[in-house]
Amino acid sequence: MDPNPTTVNAQSLASKSLADILQKVWGRRYCMYGVSLLRISYGMSWLMIAFTNYRDRHYLWGPDGSYSYELFRQTAHLLNFSLYQLSSDHLYFEFVYHAGIIVTLLFIFGTFGRFGAFLQLLFVASLNYRNPIILDGGDNIAFLVLFWLTLADSSAVAARLKRPSSTHMAAGRSTATLLHNVAVAAIIIQLAILYLLSGLYKAQGGPWYEGTAMYYIFQVPEFSWPPLTDLLRGSLVFGLLASYVTIFFQISMPALLLSRIGRFCFLIFALLFHGSIALLMGLTSFAAFMLATELVLIKDSEYASCRALLLRARDALVRRGTDVLSTTQ
Repeated sequence: MDPNPTTVNAQSLASKSLADILQKVWGRRYCMYGVSLLRISYGMSWLMIAFTNYRDRHYLWGPDGSYSYELFRQTAHLLNFSLYQLSSDHLYFEFVYHAGIIVTLLFIFGTFGRFGAFLQLLFVASLNYRNPIILDGGDNIAFLVLFWLTLADSSAVAARLKRPSSTHMAAGRSTATLLHNVAVAAIIIQLAILYLLSGLYKAQGGPWYEGTAMYYIFQVPEFSWPPLTDLLRGSLVFGLLASYVTIFFQISMPALLLSRIGRFCFLIFALLFHGSIALLMGLTSFAAFMLATELVLIKDSEYASCRALLLRARDALVRRGTDVLSTTQ
């Protein structure tokens, strides 16, 4: 008996679709520029934390600091291992702290590739677990993303800039390519889940749908910047707009990613939202980590277009400067 043509066509289409999907995730690496900029931004953010708190490092993370070594050892366990728990010696603390700064610098320049990302994860996790109560929450998403960066190829762009003839970024089927694309997809999915759950959580709270959430937030001295926050706190229109726009964009974020216009609308909102958090509430590292993570939402072709536009603008300025000099001589 001859097979049903409809069944054969359906099976052929399914096989072709599966082959296309495998070709996309295995054939070439995506978000190369976004992942590289993410690596650089994360490294700069951690350097900012290390240097802005450098004079107070002993009080914040030292053996005799605010979070004592004995308390630290009592709360430490295998899942939150820290290099600082290996010794309470002050010289050892200085060594690990400054070694972490050196590792971060190497991480920024893309040294050691995936192993460099693993070292960065080890040192920043060690610093966070040494005193888990002082950071502002940006470290939570940062740890998840750093884990995925140990699988992604975040230094390929730097390698290509150093060796333009290198084929390091060339498309090709390999396990490394598959792991890179899986890591990129995991970062984007994690980001979408974070925004969706955050928006749903806000939607269930009375102060957010009543428009009074910002009023209560700005009542906390640590999360306010007088006199600007005093002015905004008393504005009912600002409270309503801030609450409803935040909930809408956070809940709709996964859907907005499906279209180019929606994605750019969300990126503009994210820039304004996290910029306001850094400016008005003082949560600078949280805002920096979130904005850095969102760099993977921009495609390589879009980064290439921006680069070409900047190069054309530079050349135009150079030509204009040359013309001005020639006319004045």
